[in-house]
Amino acid sequence: MERNDTCDAEDELNNDVSSSSKAGPSTSSKPSQENKKRTRTIDILREEIKSIKEGLDVVAATLDRGNFQNYFEDQLYQEIEKVSGMSVISQMGAYQNLTEDVGIARAFLDCLARHRRLWLSVKYV
Repeated sequence: MERNDTCDAEDELNNDVSSSSKAGPSTSSKPSQENKKRTRTIDILREEIKSIKEGLDVVAATLDRGNFQNYFEDQLYQEIEKVSGMSVISQMGAYQNLTEDVGIARAFLDCLARHRRLWLSVKYV
């Protein structure tokens, strides 16, 4: 629902509440059309609030995990250091290349540890 729709729903809810309070209590046991409309509007607003809350929960969970980029780069460097037979210069070059593209870095990390040197030589030779 867009912002204008939300504003319209809030206005409708306010109008329903003010008109029902002016009319006084209903004498019939069956809910009036105004009460049904108000209930429907309240349900729509509840769904909107629920959706916003879920989005904020996702953001909060991401922030709780800390800075993902730094964690990822630290992990990546540690895994490059584990590759046997590489000079420090080669490790730094691999690190620089892998941090430029997250997709390639993930492919490197997904590769079996015993095949990473071969993977790097094929990718960067």
